Amino acid sequence: MEDDKTKLGWNLPRVLLAKNRVKLLLNMMLLAAQAIPRGGQLTVDPVGEGDGMGFRVSAAGTNAKIPQAIPPLLTGAPGDHAVDAHAIQPFYTGLLAKNCGLSVSMVTEGDAVVVAAR
Repeated sequence: MEDDKTKLGWNLPRVLLAKNRVKLLLNMMLLAAQAIPRGGQLTVDPVGEGDGMGFRVSAAGTNAKIPQAIPPLLTGAPGDHAVDAHAIQPFYTGLLAKNCGLSVSMVTEGDAVVVAAR
């Protein structure tokens, strides 16, 4: 994830997590990276602790914005949207969150876009 354009701040403790929680985190990071196409800073923080730990991934960069189709797909229900090659990642992220007993959201906070699973 880290390259010349994007830096990664990792604030999660070293713990063993269930496979689907790790998949959820990785997908959240990819969605957050899409919000800063020109690069910037991705910061990963824990929400809570232990087996019920969630995640908060903030993406700060030039012109950070939420892609319009993503928030409805994060519910894990496609609604009016067709699940195609562009929509599968946010849809799958929503399904993973449900499987982990969490809900995932993508919102703007100041100059950053935050993807959170609580």
